[in-house]
Amino acid sequence: MQRYRVRPTYVEAVQITDAMIDAPHPSDLHVEGVTYDPKKRVARLPNGAYGLRGYWIVRGEDGWLTVWGDALFNRTYCKNGGPLSRFARRTR
Repeated sequence: MQRYRVRPTYVEAVQITDAMIDAPHPSDLHVEGVTYDPKKRVARLPNGAYGLRGYWIVRGEDGWLTVWGDALFNRTYCKNGGPLSRFARRTR
């Protein structure tokens, strides 16, 4: 049997916080393209997905934004020594 190596996948991610939702628009805390609703306490992505406080907004290598729950995100990604917002896919 031959061995294959998977190329590491890197993403940029930020966790949704109360400060992020409550910040006036525009703010440095906001992710470009995401709409924040302080009444409903959600962050809405352009593709219709939404996340609550504690969820993660993830921008993949292709630039596509997705929302991940905290437990799934922490099982899938680990912090990569660079900037705080850069994460690498965990290897199994």
